[in-house]
Amino acid sequence: DPARFPSGMPALVRYAADRGLQLGLYTTPGNFSCEGRPATYGHVAQDVKLWVTEWGVRYLKYCVCNTTHALRLHAYGDMQRALNASGARVLYECDPFMEHPWTWLGGTCNVLAAHDDIPDSFAAWTTAADELDAAGVAAFAGPGHWNLPDIIRVGGGRQTAVEYRAQLSLYVMMSAPLIAGVDLRNVTQEIVEMYTNRYVLALHDDTNGAAHRVARLGAVDVYARALRGGAR
Repeated sequence: DPARFPSGMPALVRYAADRGLQLGLYTTPGNFSCEGRPATYGHVAQDVKLWVTEWGVRYLKYCVCNTTHALRLHAYGDMQRALNASGARVLYECDPFMEHPWTWLGGTCNVLAAHDDIPDSFAAWTTAADELDAAGVAAFAGPGHWNLPDIIRVGGGRQTAVEYRAQLSLYVMMSAPLIAGVDLRNVTQEIVEMYTNRYVLALHDDTNGAAHRVARLGAVDVYARALRGGAR
């Protein structure tokens, strides 16, 4: 899109790299993305060569818009093989949340969408947590394949600081990828400190597995997870 990126995508990748960041890209296996832009159907290898080899994309979100169940059954594996053939290390997210991807795509995708979009709402994410716990997703999480409830909107402005801290803590316990769905340039210092708390991040990055709910005491849920070395 020359209007949005007048210097071209390689220049954008270099701009991100100069700031210690890598570029991610979103598309679908169908003909068109959710926003009606061209997607990958029929030219996966060509697109991977452009995005990954030539541009330097290192995160790919493969969504579900404008696809069919029959297409999805093979499309995510087709993209995995193309990414592997590129020789680059690309974090690969697959999003057929309605088909419980944690049960059949754990060996294909690094990040598995486990839920539909979750609004910036305490009621919304706590309800989603109940649904994911009931589905038993924690048993399917592990190194190389982690479940993503949704992007996390901590700092979006529709919850209190206490509610945001609780949401971030639950994502950490679930070993969910922490993908901030807010403009971090505009959040408060308190929110920045939540995202960058090194003790919380150390717990999140423990690769032993994900937490599950072990008790419900009235309105309080208790989650537990095993850590490397046998700690809990």
